[in-house]
Amino acid sequence: MRLYEKISVTIGLLVIVLAGVLGYTYLKNQQASQRVIIGKDVSAVHPGLGLRALHEQGYTGKGVNVAIIDGPLLVDHEEFSGRLVHSEKVGVVNETDLYHGTTVASVLVGNRCGVVPAANLHFLLPALWMRIMSWQP
Repeated sequence: MRLYEKISVTIGLLVIVLAGVLGYTYLKNQQASQRVIIGKDVSAVHPGLGLRALHEQGYTGKGVNVAIIDGPLLVDHEEFSGRLVHSEKVGVVNETDLYHGTTVASVLVGNRCGVVPAANLHFLLPALWMRIMSWQP
C-alpha cells in the first residue's frame, strides 16, 4: 500500500471515530423527547434532532456528494435507492455482514431517516475493513 493510501485510510478512520464519539456525546446530552422515535409502523420514522424542520427549509443535501468508507453495503437498499452513484471494493473483501455499511449509509442519506436524504452517495469498501474487524490485541 502506498503512503498516500495509508494516510487516506487513516484519515478516513479517524473521521469515522470522531463522528461516532461526537454523535454519542451529543445524543447522550439530549432530552429523551429529542431522540429517535420509531413507532410500530417503520414508514413513519422520526429521526429527531430537528432534521425534519431542516428538510422542510430545503436543507436536504440536494446536489451534494457524500462519501462513506465502511464495511459492506447492501447496494440495492430502498433507503438510498437511486442515489448510490459510486460503489467500489478496494482489494479482496468478505461481504458476509451487510449491516454496518448499510446502516451508516441509511443514517446519512436514507429517505426516511437520513440527515441529507437527497445527497448523492459514494461508497468505498476497503480490504482494510476486514483486517480491522479481525484484529485482536
